[in-house]
Amino acid sequence: MKPLLSILMPCYNSEKYLKQSLESVLNQTLKEIEVICVNDGSTDSTLKILKEYQSNDDRVKIINKENSGYGDSLNKALDIVQGEYVGIVEPDDYIKPEMFKTLYDASVKYSLDKCRCLFHDVYTDRITINKFPAVPKNIVFSPLEKKEIFFVSPSIWACIYKTSLIKDNNIRFLNTPGASYQDTSFNFKTNALAKRIMFIDKALHFYRRESGGNSVTNKAKVEFVQIEWSEIYNFVKSQNGNLDCLYPTMAMVLLNSYDWNYKRIADCFKSSFMFSWWKETVQRHVLGQIKFKELSPFYKKVEYVVLFMPFLYGRFSRNDRKKIW
Repeated sequence: MKPLLSILMPCYNSEKYLKQSLESVLNQTLKEIEVICVNDGSTDSTLKILKEYQSNDDRVKIINKENSGYGDSLNKALDIVQGEYVGIVEPDDYIKPEMFKTLYDASVKYSLDKCRCLFHDVYTDRITINKFPAVPKNIVFSPLEKKEIFFVSPSIWACIYKTSLIKDNNIRFLNTPGASYQDTSFNFKTNALAKRIMFIDKALHFYRRESGGNSVTNKAKVEFVQIEWSEIYNFVKSQNGNLDCLYPTMAMVLLNSYDWNYKRIADCFKSSFMFSWWKETVQRHVLGQIKFKELSPFYKKVEYVVLFMPFLYGRFSRNDRKKIW
């Protein structure tokens, strides 16, 4: 029988929490699922655990490959999905038993292209829920009309997507081995192209966060956010003007993303990142993709600092970051 939902699990050295994650997926109240697990060249017992579960549940499928990164793992899984809808669970997270049935039932009832729920942030010492109060809940809306959805963290694993939305529009993850945050452009594209979205006001997913606040010291990882945003701008440009209405929103969301990246990278990379950010900003103003008059008052202030006083951004960011977020 064809599954109603395909659940993708990209796995790399995931042995620590993998069993808990798989149990939560296989115990879903929505039984008509397939679980596509991609072993991305793990060197621990990840593949062994996956095979154990596959031997006991024929809904589990395994793609075993050499290490090529998160984006490529998800793309390979997308190539073989059979479900009407697609969801993603990362192997260090876990979900409530009713999560996918809740999202699937709403998607079918309201003919949704994308359906999302709230999630728990799981820290070593506490669990919290972000309610995202600016985004409408439990109603159908178009992202081009309710652009608040673009300001919400990507959290691609808190959603299900209509398979045809992804396949008909050739939405893919970037194949950047070793990259982080490859959900940025995928999330933007699914939001931009979805006609009908619903945000369910229930926290059904448990997202395990690292408790530490260590700086990024790998130079390559400094640039991944910029690569994702370059993809977003190229994507919008390719849509023959149909998504040009998103340029003001993109400019403001990019400021959030880059500020977040700025504060997480090691001090030795901040100057070079700021210079690259400034160059991008100048270019997009020249191309007319960013216009001061289209930004909200606070973002005008941030944009002005980036464009004309980038050397002061560190001080500005420390003083006013709470306003940005």
